[in-house]
Amino acid sequence: MSDEWIVSLGSKIFFQLSYVGLTIYYLFRLNDLNNQLKNNVDVSDPFNVVTYNGEAAIWFTVEALILVAIAIGLTIWYFKTASNTEGWQFGVLALVSAILNLAAIFFIWNFINNPILRAVIIVLVAGAVTLAALNNK
Repeated sequence: MSDEWIVSLGSKIFFQLSYVGLTIYYLFRLNDLNNQLKNNVDVSDPFNVVTYNGEAAIWFTVEALILVAIAIGLTIWYFKTASNTEGWQFGVLALVSAILNLAAIFFIWNFINNPILRAVIIVLVAGAVTLAALNNK
């Protein structure tokens, strides 16, 4: 094992652990926002949800998309490295990373799906329909 090989494996483990830690922090913050929304906002009105606390729902949705993109990117990177490198360690890292990243995506989806994502989608669709109607005049 060369020093470069060890650094490469170590950096990938560092990136994966950093991603997991960041995702856990995000999920705690998102859970707090969900609780605030349930207690302080009429969640049946998507505009109230989206405008609550300085449009926090929009920012959390953007953060969710970024975290999902990072998870997909890390997994692809690890599998490419594993297929181009001799040694079982990169294959194990790719497999463990894929499992952790799928779990992260699952939790992100479940936490943001109620009620934030629905509200953001409704507001975005309403805005798109309004813009399309105004542009057709």
